[in-house]
Amino acid sequence: MIERNKHVPRSLIKPGLWLLGILALGLGSYLFFVGEDIALLAIDRCEVGAPPESASAKPAVIATLEPGQTVKVLGCESTKSDIEIAVRLDSGATGVVVSGDYRLQRKPASLRSVLSGAAVLSCQGMLAPISERL
Repeated sequence: MIERNKHVPRSLIKPGLWLLGILALGLGSYLFFVGEDIALLAIDRCEVGAPPESASAKPAVIATLEPGQTVKVLGCESTKSDIEIAVRLDSGATGVVVSGDYRLQRKPASLRSVLSGAAVLSCQGMLAPISERL
């Protein structure tokens, strides 16, 4: 009976580790250079609604942001007529901005936000590039 070698040959370990390292570096670089940390600053009162069940349903208002209040942007979704901005409230609840005047405070993703998974990637192409906002 022939015994099968259940171990990986030593000659494949070093190149395999190099490949994993290069892939991890590439993915980290992509997230670092493409991701953003985005906060929404309410200029006037802003209503935040529960995420709608369907595209045609109007979200039920779950919170109101007061002028000067800042919340974390979780992502963006393009609808036929607008951009839907998902936010996390101070209470931990999530919702979408329904109405009101606000400003988005954008900056390139930090290493901390990339490692924690908090960097926003879904707004790419929907907002003006960071270099144009200055």
